[in-house]
Amino acid sequence: MKIVRIPLSDDYLKQLQVLVEPKENLRQHGFATKPLTDEELLLKRRCLGCGKSLSQLKGRQRPNVAPATEAPAVKDAGAYSAPAPAATPQVPKSAKPAPAPQFKCKFHPGEVSYKYWTCCNQHCTADPCSGAHFHDPQDEPLSDLSERYQLHCTPIVIGRHGPQDVRAAVALDCEMGTAENGDSELIKITAIDYFTGEILLDNIVEPDVQLRHLNTRYSGVTWAHMRAAQRNRTALKGTEGARSALWKFVDDQTVVIGHGVSSDLRALKWIHEQVVDSMVIETKIKKQKEDKEKQAKMELDAKAKAEGNYVEPEKVIEVAVPGQKKKRKGGDLSLKGLADTRLGRKIQLGDGKTGHDSLEDAVAARDLVHWHIVNAGTE
Repeated sequence: MKIVRIPLSDDYLKQLQVLVEPKENLRQHGFATKPLTDEELLLKRRCLGCGKSLSQLKGRQRPNVAPATEAPAVKDAGAYSAPAPAATPQVPKSAKPAPAPQFKCKFHPGEVSYKYWTCCNQHCTADPCSGAHFHDPQDEPLSDLSERYQLHCTPIVIGRHGPQDVRAAVALDCEMGTAENGDSELIKITAIDYFTGEILLDNIVEPDVQLRHLNTRYSGVTWAHMRAAQRNRTALKGTEGARSALWKFVDDQTVVIGHGVSSDLRALKWIHEQVVDSMVIETKIKKQKEDKEKQAKMELDAKAKAEGNYVEPEKVIEVAVPGQKKKRKGGDLSLKGLADTRLGRKIQLGDGKTGHDSLEDAVAARDLVHWHIVNAGTE
């Protein structure tokens, strides 16, 4: 892949800084701005039954349903075992059928064998066949949770010694797989120098935990890629290893560029304030256009009403066509769509099975930001 250089100048850096998202707006765009508190770390624990994190369940709390029978106590609090399914009370045959119990925690108590649950013989995609009246969070020490989930700020190094390789701006793209417990897990990192186009990192990341799958359809990473990287010793060791490798080229003043880059920073468990997100830029432009169109329509309607020419528009009812995808409202903000419309470039042309190329995506995000600098004020 040929990557075109962008001349570095003080004037260009100033224009790039204009696109840096203000610190007070970072949270509303999905960026983490401070380390997790102990309470937030404890909410990362998952229920032994349904597997959902306590943070997911926190917003769904409802009055408890009195259990039919008390669930047996767990003998080993540290052992991983699903909550015992609540028993269904016996009723006389003459009585009306009792309504199905409303479980707070729903799960399959069995295991998947040859794509079927052993508990109910249903396909692995079937809805839970059992449940419990209460969620049972896994017993995990705070220190382990901190090691696994804590977020880390970009190091501030004062008085560097030895050779320095920190870049003014870096374009970033990460790929994620899914851990056994359902967490998103970093499996590849790509970073390029924004100006020179030099590939700084393009490495597989050996995950910290067991993976359920690599999401190859989207990530483009296969088990063969993972094994080859481990065999050739080019794989970075976990999220910490990926962060450390990236921080050789980044300090707290480096501008990090990406498309939806908040998800890349979350995957790296990294807090960084100097960011330019091409998706945020495009979202703002889209909203400004919609606001202008709405205002213009309101003015036209007001004028028509004043002149007595206003006609109430007919309501259009959309009819869903089987097998036809619903069109996205307000335009396509995907990197693929924007690369096509802004850059005239076709990317992510796989067959739907091979996934994305993180280097291609990092370059496209960088070139999209460059387009906005070169074409500033035209939108």
